[in-house]
Amino acid sequence: MLERVRNAGPNAAQATKDAIRSSLLSVQRKMSQRTKNGPLYSRTGELSRSFNTRTYGTDKIESVGGRVFTNSVYAPIHEYGGTIRAKRAYASLPGGPFLNIPSDQNKTAAGVMRLSPREAFNAGAFIVPINSARSKFMVLLNNKPLFWLVKSVTIKPRLEFVSTAEAEVPTLLSTITKNLDKEL
Repeated sequence: MLERVRNAGPNAAQATKDAIRSSLLSVQRKMSQRTKNGPLYSRTGELSRSFNTRTYGTDKIESVGGRVFTNSVYAPIHEYGGTIRAKRAYASLPGGPFLNIPSDQNKTAAGVMRLSPREAFNAGAFIVPINSARSKFMVLLNNKPLFWLVKSVTIKPRLEFVSTAEAEVPTLLSTITKNLDKEL
């Protein structure tokens, strides 16, 4: 492959850049679908919209490259997994602080929270102690639970951004090889 690169014609850099751009767009499309159709089910679309591609380089094939990336703060926790812990909210409650986890009654069919905690408390919601293994408190409004207050939530790795990009490498190399063969 290295010998092909050295002997490639004047259009080889652009042909390689085109192959990289095509592969990056394929990864971007696959990642966007993963966040919409599973294993992540998009509620807002923020993560799906955050995937971007960049190609770079000049007329020298050695300078050509590209990347697909996201600037979403949610991406790392979904890629690698981890535990989200409460920091300050409800710190005055015994055992606090706690995270707000919306109940099913406080979510739309798409899983989007209907009322924020501020909206709930402004509407008259209040905190009730409960005896549950999952939660010690819940937020009630009109006798309906709106939030469970929990210490932490563990997210399993499920985005598979790295493996999706790595799976594209053989196709990319094959396309580059074909493009270089045309230039020889």
